[in-house]
Amino acid sequence: MFISKKLSFIYSAVRGLSLLLILSLSLIFGCTGRPDTEPETELPVIPLVYLSPFIGNETEIRTPPPEPERISVREESVEGWLAPDEGVLRFPVRIMNGARLSLRLGANYDLKGQSAKAPNFTATIEYHSEIPPKPSETGETPSPVIYEFSLEQKSQCFFNWQEVDISLDNFPPGKGEIRFIADGLETDEGTIRLMWGHPTVYHPDKRRHKNILLIGVDTLRADSLSIYGGRPEVSPNLELFSQTSTTFMQARSQSSWTLPSFASMVTGHLPSTIGAVEYSGHLPQRATTLGEILRPMGYATQTICTNAWLGNRQSGFEQGMDGIWYRNDPPAQTAIHQVYEFIMRSMGRDWFCFIHLMDPHAPFNPPRAMLDQIGG
Repeated sequence: MFISKKLSFIYSAVRGLSLLLILSLSLIFGCTGRPDTEPETELPVIPLVYLSPFIGNETEIRTPPPEPERISVREESVEGWLAPDEGVLRFPVRIMNGARLSLRLGANYDLKGQSAKAPNFTATIEYHSEIPPKPSETGETPSPVIYEFSLEQKSQCFFNWQEVDISLDNFPPGKGEIRFIADGLETDEGTIRLMWGHPTVYHPDKRRHKNILLIGVDTLRADSLSIYGGRPEVSPNLELFSQTSTTFMQARSQSSWTLPSFASMVTGHLPSTIGAVEYSGHLPQRATTLGEILRPMGYATQTICTNAWLGNRQSGFEQGMDGIWYRNDPPAQTAIHQVYEFIMRSMGRDWFCFIHLMDPHAPFNPPRAMLDQIGG
């Protein structure tokens, strides 16, 4: 129906790398572990949102440490740390050979007049090792600066999250400190809220888990798909995928509508247990989601959502997710493009992506060509 080149790419990624989860709840949580024969090793990913940062310079430190927050840039909200008004955001870390730092930079601003311009700020990342760096052949001490955001990145971070992936190979393995430095965030013309989005130190490892793509399509009848008796031209990629995958012929939703159904899907609990059954309901903090299981295992986690019950800030579905992209009922191609972008920027890591599509949902006004294709 709405197959595009990007959907074909995603299918290829799933077929070659990933495990497609449209399964029963017990199977979802049974698939997240590693085989018994695989030796246990230290996890190679250190999400900085799980570390306790501190703010200040070399002589003054603020306590208690700041808490992670979530801000939105256009349709996507990301968890991370707001740059402090004064001082430097500092994280103690330990790196190994081949370490890399990934993060996303986003910003909002509050201007004090229609003609005011956003402040021209600076944003820099430094790494300070406990082991003093060796001077170069010319006797110069290597700079601790590992990244400085360009003028273009700084101007674009108000409209789209800016992706950064940095090698730490120039620094010796061991303990150190990553410092996020921002200056010029407040002027007479306005104030910038700068977000260091989900900074993560990771170590690319040949030992990989399965990537996970969880696809939810609202109100899609099973018998409209060829694998369940529908016409083969309607869903050719799913038909092809089913030939090399496990297909369940019996599956039952845990509720008649979106919020409790997907609350059960991502937690493994019945709606009567989890409590997200009313229109004013939400996924409670006490619930452990699939994202909260996978993220500590090193997975990059992302939700691409087109339904307000799952995408609004009060739904609770942000638990365990690095980022949530939400737009109310866009065409499927728009959401699929976001999945493509997420997979491309997560190629060096294990990833979990939950995409929710609304195209089959009311109002039922598909293009005439689609109706002809499915015999409508």
